[in-house]
Amino acid sequence: MLLIGPLVVADDEQRDVPLCSVLMRDSALQENLDPEERDFLDLFLVNQKAEYWERFRDEMLVSFEGSDEAFKAKIRRDVEPYAFSFAVEGGYHVRP
Repeated sequence: MLLIGPLVVADDEQRDVPLCSVLMRDSALQENLDPEERDFLDLFLVNQKAEYWERFRDEMLVSFEGSDEAFKAKIRRDVEPYAFSFAVEGGYHVRP
């Protein structure tokens, strides 16, 4: 299994993840997307330029479409196998 964006703290109850803050919004791009695509855009892209959306759509969004939800749920239930085996020190970046 390839984790493109592995979690630093795998257990949901042990982490505090700040909401994504959009720094640059492209209203023309937003108008050309369907509601589901707009949701992904707002959830994942802080810089919402068309070129970044196209790359996200082509390289990352495909991993959400048609994925095995039962398999993902199984992994999420038992976080130990994919969590770091050592304590991660330090904080997180407030801004990208």
